Amino acid sequence: MKKTLLLIFLGLFNLILTAQVNLDSGLVAHYPFDGNANDLSTNAINGTPYNAVYSTGVYGVPNTSILFNGSDTSYTDCGPDNRGITDTIAIGVFVRTTFNGIGDIVSKYDPGSDEGYHFQISLGKIRLAGRDGSGNYRQTGFSSTAINDSSWHHIIGVVQGNTWLLYVDCNLEGAQSNATMNPDISSVAELGIGKDVFSNQKFLDCEVDEVRIYNRPLTSDERDSLCATAVFASTEQPIASKQHLNIYPNPANDQIAIAATSTLEHSVIEIFDMMGRRVLVENQPKSTAIIDIAHLQAGNYVVKITDKNQMTTALFVKR
Repeated sequence: MKKTLLLIFLGLFNLILTAQVNLDSGLVAHYPFDGNANDLSTNAINGTPYNAVYSTGVYGVPNTSILFNGSDTSYTDCGPDNRGITDTIAIGVFVRTTFNGIGDIVSKYDPGSDEGYHFQISLGKIRLAGRDGSGNYRQTGFSSTAINDSSWHHIIGVVQGNTWLLYVDCNLEGAQSNATMNPDISSVAELGIGKDVFSNQKFLDCEVDEVRIYNRPLTSDERDSLCATAVFASTEQPIASKQHLNIYPNPANDQIAIAATSTLEHSVIEIFDMMGRRVLVENQPKSTAIIDIAHLQAGNYVVKITDKNQMTTALFVKR
């Protein structure tokens, strides 16, 4: 069910994105934790959970996330396979926690061999860090956003050659570039979720959902497509839509026109920024809505149309 809800969101977003979004391309690991630790990527390297339970996930559906209890026996071991990673990786994950210590959310790290990477949380802040064969510890620096507030947060970490990047809730919050020749983050360490399995340390009390690993960087539209699913994640469960939205022009400067396959009469139109904040609401009794967006800051926004028991969403870009 969770996968269906995600596809509904992403399918609607893809209709109006200005660049192609393909979230299956380069996907080498995908753990949605729908009552198990199965890998839905083509690699199908299923994880083995230990002393963990399944909980209500980011989309409000029971048994669609995994909860670790903060002990060294509570984690998921996803095996040592390197999944074709060399100098490029993108990792996306939803996290909900109140943990105030130091722990690894996703880890495939072997410091003794100078290789690998990990998503590490410390005192509520998050960073992507690791080693690239240069003898140096690489890191993005810790986020400015604290994620240990018991709310869902979406985190993306990217390594592309000599550049390490961290995105929290759609925003770039950490970056490092270096001069390593032929960087290599490949690792024979176990891929662990919930702790550093290889070294048996940095375990944490944390809920995790939708772990995705790519062997390529993600485009800005792809990052926003993943992150935008979190806009409503902590507040409501999406409802399957029976209509499609067209937004034009897109990108737009001052106004957007919203047209649907059925009337917008009696609908409520809301616009949210990528932090989930509602920046506009309007009751629209017409079949096509003309919305003034001149006052909005440049960036990506989600349009949400609600009519009785139906909800439809789409993404647009404000220049």
